[in-house]
Amino acid sequence: TTTLADLAIMLIVVVLDCLLKISSTESKLPVTVNKDYEIQLHGLGNLATVACGSPVGYMQLKFNVINFGILGNIHDRRSGALYALLCGVCFFTTIELFNYLPRFFLGTLLFFAGAGFVAENLWGSRK
Repeated sequence: TTTLADLAIMLIVVVLDCLLKISSTESKLPVTVNKDYEIQLHGLGNLATVACGSPVGYMQLKFNVINFGILGNIHDRRSGALYALLCGVCFFTTIELFNYLPRFFLGTLLFFAGAGFVAENLWGSRK
């Protein structure tokens, strides 16, 4: 029974986060988003992942912006298909292939993931 309160708080936080990310995506990219549809889709995706024992999904704005910058449109789904393919490969095979990647490359990926947060929330909020 004590986890039900945590579950309710988590649901509120996830829905609010999804709304904020959708609004931020609309302000950064030339796109209008049907918020009701996107939240329902996000919820269905989270139900599917939680049913399989995974944590809830989390959308990151910088990846939406990078994807738009690389592909140049909002209708292309190649990057999502590639990501799903790589996740499937890692799920159905071993992840020992990461041992062959240089540590510098993995460190750069980690820096890239954190640098956007620092730049947007610490440096960008100083004014």
